[in-house]
Amino acid sequence: MGDEAQEIAIITGGASGFGLAVAGECARRGMGVFLLDVDGARVGEEAAALAAAHGVPVHGRRVDVASAAEVDAAAVEAADRFGRCDLLWVNVGVQHFGAVETISDDVWRWVLDVNVVGAARTVRAHLPLLRTAGSARLAFTASANALAPAARLGAYQASKYALVGLAETLRIELAGEPIAISVVYPSGMLTRHLESSAAARPTALGPGGVADEDLAAMMASRPMTEADLTTADIAAERAVAGVLAGEPHVITHGDLAGPVADHHAAIRRALARLDGRGGPVDDIEAIKRLKARYFRLLDTKDWAGFRQLFTDDVRVDVSGEGGGVYEGVEAFMAMLEPALRDAVTVHHGHTPEIELTSPTTATGIWAMEDHLRFPPGGPIGELHGYGHYHEDYVKLDDGWRIAATTLIRLRMDMA
Repeated sequence: MGDEAQEIAIITGGASGFGLAVAGECARRGMGVFLLDVDGARVGEEAAALAAAHGVPVHGRRVDVASAAEVDAAAVEAADRFGRCDLLWVNVGVQHFGAVETISDDVWRWVLDVNVVGAARTVRAHLPLLRTAGSARLAFTASANALAPAARLGAYQASKYALVGLAETLRIELAGEPIAISVVYPSGMLTRHLESSAAARPTALGPGGVADEDLAAMMASRPMTEADLTTADIAAERAVAGVLAGEPHVITHGDLAGPVADHHAAIRRALARLDGRGGPVDDIEAIKRLKARYFRLLDTKDWAGFRQLFTDDVRVDVSGEGGGVYEGVEAFMAMLEPALRDAVTVHHGHTPEIELTSPTTATGIWAMEDHLRFPPGGPIGELHGYGHYHEDYVKLDDGWRIAATTLIRLRMDMA
C-alpha cells in the first residue's frame, strides 16, 4: 500500500516500449504505478526496477486486455491495493503488417479486439475507480499513423482511428465529470513494439514478421524524416506533460504538419461545398470565372455588367502603357468606355497564378494577349499586345470582385 494521498497511474502495455517509458515518467514525477501487461514475467521485473529507481510503489500484473475477466480482475486489485486511480493510460496495442487484401478475418479480429475492444474493456472496468479521484486523467495511445497513414498498416491504422473515435465519444459522455481525456499520437520510436506484438500474437495466426516488400511499400508511401524518430523516453516525457496538463490531443514528435493540413483542408472543402460557402478550390474557380467574365463583357461592350466586376474603390494602373492610374470604378469606366466603345477588341487570359491570402482576399497574375482594331482616322489603327495582369481580389457578400489591377505589357505591336 502506498500513501493514500499519492496519485496512482494505471498503464496497460506497461512492461516495455512506450508504455514502460510512460510508467517511468510517472514514477519520476512521484506517482505510484500499476503496470498491466500480457508478459507476466517481464511486468514483474520492470515493476521492481521502477520501484527501486524512483522510490514509489509500483506493482505489476499480467493482464491480457482481450480477456474481460482479466481486465476486471486487474481493476479490482487496483482498488484493493491502491484505493484510487488518478491516471488511466490505455496504451496496449498490437501491430500487423500487410496489404489490406491479404489480411484474414482472424487477424482483423485479433488486432481490433486488443487495440479497440480491449481499450473499451479497460475503460469500462476502471471508470468507477477514476471517478473516485478529484481530478482524473484518461489517456489513449493512438499513433501518428492516425494523422498521416501509410501503406501496409491497414489493420493497425484502422484500430488507431477507432481508438480516436472511442476517446472522442467518451469526451462527450463524460463531459460533466472531472475526467480529462487525451489522445496521444507518437510517431516512430526505438522500442521492442514489433517484438512484443509478435509475442502476443496467437499461434493460430501464424508468424507476424515484417516482409521486406511490406516495409518498402510503407516507407515509399510515407517517407520518414529525422523528426519522425526518437526514443521512447523523450516521447513519454512530452506525452505525460501534455496529458497531465489536460490537453485533448498530444503529438509527441513527427513531421506531421503537412498531412494534417491537407486532411483538414479537404474536410473544409467538403463542408464548403455542402453549405455553399465556397472553399479554397471553389474560391479559385470563382476568381477564374470572374476574370473570364472580364474578357467577355469587355469585348462584347456590356458596360453595365463589366462595371459589376470591380469594387467601388478599385485601383486600375495602366501607367506603364502610356495611360494613367484610375482610383475608383467610376473614374476607370469614364476612361475605358469612350476609348473602346467603337473598337473591335479581343482579350485572352491564360495560365493564372492565383493565391488565396485569406478567406476573403486573393492575388493573381494572368498571362494576357489582346488585339484591338480602331475606326479609321484615329492615331492608332491596330494594336496587338502581350503581357500580364497583376491583380488583387476581395470576396464580398455577393462574390469575388477585382480590387486592383495593373497591366504590364511585355510587347506591343501597333499599326
